Amino acid sequence: MNRPEVICHMVSTIDGKIVGQSFAEEGLRPYLEFYVQTKQKFETQATVYGASTAKEIFVGKDMEAFARPSQITDDPDYICGQHAPYFVVAIDPLGEIPWKSGKPDGRPGLEDARIIVITSSQASKEYLRKLCKMLDSSQWPLET
Repeated sequence: MNRPEVICHMVSTIDGKIVGQSFAEEGLRPYLEFYVQTKQKFETQATVYGASTAKEIFVGKDMEAFARPSQITDDPDYICGQHAPYFVVAIDPLGEIPWKSGKPDGRPGLEDARIIVITSSQASKEYLRKLCKMLDSSQWPLET
């Protein structure tokens, strides 16, 4: 079986943050450009973000999280959408990111990417239904 190659390639401020106002500072621009150039050399097929970072980048840090429901799910995995040239993976175990669309809005260069959301059994059925409505529903459900 072919296994994916995982490379941890990160940029952060001295306090460990990977998003935020400090990334808009002019003096950081050459380092961010170097980061992007290095990333492009890897010819990656995906980028992975944790829930807090994905929320801040794609929907705004001030957006209210998806409401926590009373019911959790044990539904099977679902695959949605088409093949894409690039994927944005969001680790969202609690199902809290209030996505606006099935595209990673707010990040130039990712217009053709598809979002993959990895949740846990703590994500609600309501949240999964919201994802289903947001994404291309013609492929749902496909058990893996």
